[in-house]
Amino acid sequence: MGNTQSGDQYIFGGAKNSTPPFSVTAPYYAGDETSLKIEIGSGSTQSMNIPGNQILTADTAAALRDDQYSQDLRRPDRGGRE
Repeated sequence: MGNTQSGDQYIFGGAKNSTPPFSVTAPYYAGDETSLKIEIGSGSTQSMNIPGNQILTADTAAALRDDQYSQDLRRPDRGGRE
């Protein structure tokens, strides 16, 4: 997921979007923290990406895992109670 491409650009790489931003070896994130902006009106811009280091980190993965685990505990089909 972290190395997803749109066309020939890696969408989570920040401004370094021509090479894969994530690796299985250190450093794990090789993108940068640049939020790319697009002009949506005169003097008005909007971010058009979220750099991968802001959403796909070890802390995020742990939070997602813990949230999924707590949801599983509430599901009767997974041994929990609603």
